[in-house]
Amino acid sequence: MGRYIGIPVLICSLSVIAVVIYKFCGRKDARNAKDIFIFYAITLYVGISLVKTVLGEADRGIFDSFYDMEAVTYVHYGIPLLLVVVITASFHGKFLRGESCRRFVQMFDSLFVFAVISEFLICGTIYNVYCVMTAVFSATVSLLICIFYKGRIAYFDKNRIKERLLLVLPAIGLWAVTVVLYEPNQLILNNLRVFQIPYFQFLCVTVSAAFLMVFIYTLFGVIVLSDRQLRLFGQLLSGISLAGYIQGNFMNGEMDVMDGTVQSWSMSVKLFNAAVWIAVILVFVLLDHRFGKVCRLLSVYLCLIQTVSLTYMVISVDFPSGEEKFVLTTDHALELNIKKNVVVFVLDWFDRQVMDEILEKDPGFDKDLKDFICYRNASSCYAFTAQSVPYMLTHVGWKDAMNEEQYIEYAYGNGSLLTDIVGQGYSVGVYTDAGYVAKPATELLVNYSDDIRIRLGYIRTVSVMSRTSKYKMAPFAAKKAFHYMTSDINEIVVDSGIWNTNNDVVFYEMLGNDGLSVVREDGLEGAFRFFHMKGAHSLFTMDDECRKIAGDGGNRISQSMGALRIVYKYIENMKRLGVYDEAAIIITADHGQNTHVGREASDPYDCDLTSSPILYVKLPNEHGDKVQYSDAPVSHTELAATIMNVVGGDSERYGRTFSQIPEGERRERIFTLIDTESKGKIKKFQKWQISGDVNDFASWELIQEEIY
Repeated sequence: MGRYIGIPVLICSLSVIAVVIYKFCGRKDARNAKDIFIFYAITLYVGISLVKTVLGEADRGIFDSFYDMEAVTYVHYGIPLLLVVVITASFHGKFLRGESCRRFVQMFDSLFVFAVISEFLICGTIYNVYCVMTAVFSATVSLLICIFYKGRIAYFDKNRIKERLLLVLPAIGLWAVTVVLYEPNQLILNNLRVFQIPYFQFLCVTVSAAFLMVFIYTLFGVIVLSDRQLRLFGQLLSGISLAGYIQGNFMNGEMDVMDGTVQSWSMSVKLFNAAVWIAVILVFVLLDHRFGKVCRLLSVYLCLIQTVSLTYMVISVDFPSGEEKFVLTTDHALELNIKKNVVVFVLDWFDRQVMDEILEKDPGFDKDLKDFICYRNASSCYAFTAQSVPYMLTHVGWKDAMNEEQYIEYAYGNGSLLTDIVGQGYSVGVYTDAGYVAKPATELLVNYSDDIRIRLGYIRTVSVMSRTSKYKMAPFAAKKAFHYMTSDINEIVVDSGIWNTNNDVVFYEMLGNDGLSVVREDGLEGAFRFFHMKGAHSLFTMDDECRKIAGDGGNRISQSMGALRIVYKYIENMKRLGVYDEAAIIITADHGQNTHVGREASDPYDCDLTSSPILYVKLPNEHGDKVQYSDAPVSHTELAATIMNVVGGDSERYGRTFSQIPEGERRERIFTLIDTESKGKIKKFQKWQISGDVNDFASWELIQEEIY
């Protein structure tokens, strides 16, 4: 948080010093002290961004660049900047005090602020390189205007504050209410049981953020921008807000669940949609010239409509009771039993063909798996996480017409896998999103908690939730720029100790900082740990060395290599503690490529047309010189039996184990795709039969399909 406060304080303090020096070196009137303060604040901000750009952080914002800011950083930047301020302000105060200089400063201030606040409203951040480019552009245009335009340019006048307020307040109010307040709250209120977020804390954050945005932008607009800039800013922002409102409520049509799949539209649809946007904005701008009061009243009306709608939703919504709320924490995640252990790693979306690409790039990348059997002909039972993870933990299949929430409750209410594991004397830790586990299973888990003390990160909450609004409101051609995942919303929680499936980097850091430990627990024979990780799932925010990447700047192969390195780190810790030999370790995915089954790949990271999760299995006391490969036609159906066989339970009750499926067996496996809308309603159902090699699409046959 220090970077959000420290950097602005540093810049403002130095700007005040610049104003004092400027006044001391010249006349003592303070007529343009405001302009000088803003000019130096902008110059210092740009100077720091330039340094960060040179240091290789061009694609980060200035605040993100100081993520690991320490007290000494103020010295490193403050002293050189202070010297620059003293020298430039002294020169400025003595020699550059004419009318032309004053016009340049005012124009530069207004152009830069106009560009930056517009960019920040739309993009949510200002990258260092764009900040520098904007400053160069603003300085160039300001210089040209000072040379060639001699007319009067009207700026802030305290006698016209009301008039200037009316030009910008309705526009920024509509944007703040729609983007920061209404859309985020509507999303959370419609998914209260999906997101483990304290709603009224969330409401307070968004309300305060909306008011803060209105105050800051109105202040900058009224004080810094020229009359023409202020009017144009209000017109464009109102037009964009109106077009976004129409887009979100009437033009989006059916939207995919935000599970990482990037939804696409045809070029003709995007062009028509863009034409509608341009027409709406142009009409609003043109009308505002003649009917400005009516247009501003329309903005106020839309603000009121959304505020009243949100108030009604808050009053009428059925909030989950305290008994329904629980979280899965990181407790005991780094703790194994001194006797026996079964560890399952589920690397989301990690297809077999992704592994093939990794090994083609680095043939020795699987050297740490020399004691494992690799099942190259494995299939998942389901295409999506909401069915796959509950099935892997219960061995209870989905029933027709069940939505996600109903199936999860049904699976845990009728499955006994976790109970049977506990019955064999094992402690059970399940590390996944709480939404994939139902209440009946929680009392069996060592990492369950209903004592929820959650704190939301203010900046993170506003940033992520604004992006969700912009994704909904953006035209089809621009939606990809605001793409997010539902798991991103869970990341607005700060340091809560809740397991976050979306953040493999944190797991890696936990292993590096704390490492695994072993315990001897009376009455327990072993430990069962189930780790659901992000794996190969988009968005790609981690590199192959398990370092976080800003935005979506990575790629699937690099991120997948990083996910496996986390597994390797865990195995390395197990060997160090002496519990590796006796342990059973299963490395798999909840599914492979899912929605691309039977389709032509459209994304450069899609490897093929089939779906096959990776599957590496090491049973207790198994060793080898290199990875052993099997083409046995296995699936996740054998997971429960394999686990029960290792813990000493009745494995036959769950069917055959992986090792009991022979190569060459003629076997028909079923793969089910259940695609749902954001509220859980099924919109597409497919059942595929796999009769041969899962990697050969000729073995796949669509035997049932329903479109709702």
